[in-house]
Amino acid sequence: MLVMNVEDMIKTIYSKIESLVNSNNSDEKNEIIVETMKLMKELGREQVVELMADSDELVRNIAARVYVDEYFDQSLDFLCDLLNHDDENVRDSAVISICYMNTPENLKVLEKAVKDTSNFVKLRALTGIADIAIDYSNKQAKEILQNFLQSEDIVIREFVNDELSLMPA
Repeated sequence: MLVMNVEDMIKTIYSKIESLVNSNNSDEKNEIIVETMKLMKELGREQVVELMADSDELVRNIAARVYVDEYFDQSLDFLCDLLNHDDENVRDSAVISICYMNTPENLKVLEKAVKDTSNFVKLRALTGIADIAIDYSNKQAKEILQNFLQSEDIVIREFVNDELSLMPA
């Protein structure tokens, strides 16, 4: 069996991401995602974290999922540290990973993330809070969302309003 070095694996990952973007077939896309995740899982933790900081959103999303899958038990403290990173992409990936964890215990962390300077990161965190509110019928998560109905940012207000409309009264 041929073993790839890290550089070749990273090149292959980017090639697969390009194929993913260019594919119109959902089965093929799913297969590409699974293959990409397998490759990323063969990388070390450092390389996965580097991919979480990538400028390509697809790369970041898949790396964030792999990070949670591979390092779940040791990841929350590390991801909380990443929420303070200077790079918006790194903070975004941290929130994505926390959202993939989808546990009510992470609500406080997501509540911190909605205070981020980046609307992109805020919206990701609000998505995670909405998922917790829906998946666990979590009253606290719903209350956090309701507080954003008064946001000065119309994008945030509309997003939260849409999310709340999907929840039972």
